Parts: sequence; C-alpha cells; structure tokens
Amino acid sequence: MNHPRILNIQQWIEKAIRYCNIQERCVAETERKLRHWGCDETKIKEVLKQLIKYKHIDEQRYASSFARGKFRIKKWGRLKIMAALHQAKIPVKLIENALAQIDEDEYEQTLIDILTKKWKLTSGDPAARINKTASFAIGKGYEAPLVFEIIKTLNLE
Repeated sequence: MNHPRILNIQQWIEKAIRYCNIQERCVAETERKLRHWGCDETKIKEVLKQLIKYKHIDEQRYASSFARGKFRIKKWGRLKIMAALHQAKIPVKLIENALAQIDEDEYEQTLIDILTKKWKLTSGDPAARINKTASFAIGKGYEAPLVFEIIKTLNLE
C-alpha cells in the first residue's frame, strides 16, 4: 500500500508557495488544493496564515487580476465576474474594488463589439435577432438595461 509522504509545516508552506507562484490564487482555492494534497486542518490554517503574511496570497490582487483577465480575454461582463469572485469567497468590498478598475468606455465598447458580432451571426426576424443577441450578452454577464440601451443606440433592426 502506498502511503503519502508526511510533510512538516515548512514543507507544506514551500509546496503552497510553488502553487501560488504559478498564478494568482485566492485563499479558498489554495485551501482546497491543500486539502486535496492531504494537508490536515491545523496545518492548513498555519500555511494560509504564512502565505497571506508574506503576500503569496493577496485577495485584492487576485480579484483585480481575475476581473481584468476575464473581462479582457473572455469578454465577461461585470455580473459574471462578480458571481465567479463571490463563488471564490472573495469579500464584497474587494469585488467592488476590482470591478471599479474596469474602464467604463472600454466596457461599453466591448459590449458594442459583442452585440454587433452576434447580430451579424444571428438569423431570423428582427425581434428574434434582438432577443438572441441580447440573451447572448446577458449570458456573458452584461447588465440587461445596458444591453438593451446599447441595442437601441445601434439601431439593430
């Protein structure tokens, strides 16, 4: 029978630091990984405390990086970003700070680009196309009132 190696606290900290150095991590994600590796609960608390103390984990930095990345790369809207950060157990204030860093003009231009591209790829009568286009953007996490306001300004009919 193959037993996992028993690590001391310093070894767990070093392993977790390597994990955190790959990309930004939040506390919940790191805690989940430590459990997966077989670290016991008392050591998990100490490892997390050390990672936070020495800035290997910083929830604000994580939230900001996550929001920027999901917006710029995946073109997610604020609502979807907020839900994902909430699921990662990031405090509401840090989520609000991260979302505030998204430039409003860039946000609206991205939404315009998404709506325009989806409109061109959608067929059917104008009302059905508007519904499909709006539903797509709302599904990506954009706010419904903003979606319909921009659809109106684009005269998609």
